[in-house]
Amino acid sequence: MSLGALGAAAASFAVLAAMFVPLERMFPARPGQPVLRAEWGLDLLFFLGQYLVFTGLAITALDAVGHLLQAHLPQGMRSWGLRASPVLACIAAVVGGDLLVYWFHRACHEWPLLWRFHAVHHSTAKLDWLAAHREHPVDGVLTQLCQNLPAIALGIPVRWLAALAVFRGVWAIFVHSNVRLPLGPLRWVLGAPELHHWHHAKLDRTRHNFANLAPWIDWLFGTHHMPAGAESYELGVDEAEASPPGAGPLRAYATHLVRPLIPSRRMNRARAVLASAAIAVAILGMTRDAHALDAVDIEVAAKAGYATTPISNNASSLTGNPLAFGLGGRAGLAFKGGLYLGGNIMDYFTGSESQISLTAGTNPTAPNMTTTTISTHVLMYGAEMGYGIKLIDLLTIRPQLGFGNAAFTGRFDGNNPTSTLWYLEPGVTGLVDLGHLIVGVDVNMLMLADYNQGALSLHAQVGVKF
Repeated sequence: MSLGALGAAAASFAVLAAMFVPLERMFPARPGQPVLRAEWGLDLLFFLGQYLVFTGLAITALDAVGHLLQAHLPQGMRSWGLRASPVLACIAAVVGGDLLVYWFHRACHEWPLLWRFHAVHHSTAKLDWLAAHREHPVDGVLTQLCQNLPAIALGIPVRWLAALAVFRGVWAIFVHSNVRLPLGPLRWVLGAPELHHWHHAKLDRTRHNFANLAPWIDWLFGTHHMPAGAESYELGVDEAEASPPGAGPLRAYATHLVRPLIPSRRMNRARAVLASAAIAVAILGMTRDAHALDAVDIEVAAKAGYATTPISNNASSLTGNPLAFGLGGRAGLAFKGGLYLGGNIMDYFTGSESQISLTAGTNPTAPNMTTTTISTHVLMYGAEMGYGIKLIDLLTIRPQLGFGNAAFTGRFDGNNPTSTLWYLEPGVTGLVDLGHLIVGVDVNMLMLADYNQGALSLHAQVGVKF
């Protein structure tokens, strides 16, 4: 660690403190919150770790992704950012990055494995400009990858977006700060503290304001919420995810860095085994060849098809559509040795109606009663891994296993909650390789937690391979 890096971190701290401390004193969202509030020392350690260590790791990761895409994406796509209008190219990169960050952020609140890392950011019970830096490096690197991936893929020079990146970085600190200012229409484009503060509210499940710097995306997908009145609600997470009681800054910092990496008793054993197996297979697959990154294809495909309607353990009757139509897609890495690692998302339109005996807390207005449920959408997103077996030059059969979350959006006696269940999805995909074009069909068996009968799905897919 050089003296120059320490000096740059100290200068950044001084500039940000000079900007935000006066703002927080003059326009406080929560009057009376002291500058040197509880866990201020912990957040100072997160600030130093981010500036001195983890930003460098994020840059290294982005550089590696850039080299990977440069080797496998068509040159025409990579040079589009240079040939197109700079304004159009920058807009495409920023909007694409914001959409990826939005969906990744939502996944962090739905998928327990990602939440373990993201919970570190939500563990602060006092929001201000310094608390904005409380972030696990895994969460931070993945977020930066989502934000910058479109710009990297389009070959947009860093200098085109450098000024905007600095501005949005400062604005991201601003939306965490203990400030309440009327921003008018700007809050729809840039974000506002009152919107993001609500995202940090201590709730059983966070449902709103995932697009920190682009609230129009929350509006587009129905997750925008503008809280009314003073900010008197509690912030933070459950005790199990907060800093250890009575711990000093160093011990608390170490706990937040290490705890997400260790499966806890609350983490379902099957999930831990699956996650560990996926990581192990990925490492083995990539280390089989010293030039693994040069022996991999990037696959991106759109999917459409049907799934049968699953039956709940608690459902006393089921009517409605026996089949649900779904649209979605997948993206992943197909290694030459056969290993496939990727992610997928599908949105099914069901319209199914069932009577379910709810347990306490499932229905916020009427616990412990039988109610009518109409599920209109099932949004499934998660990871998948498989192994391709080439039968002939053009045809590959890929047995695979998917796992993740299924979010049921519907109506419970006039309310509109979303319930989320863990799923496993073994299946097989048949792919026809036509050069850069791939077409195929996949058949899967969907197994949902708390459902006594799974669902079968059949999809057609078409995509590209780089």
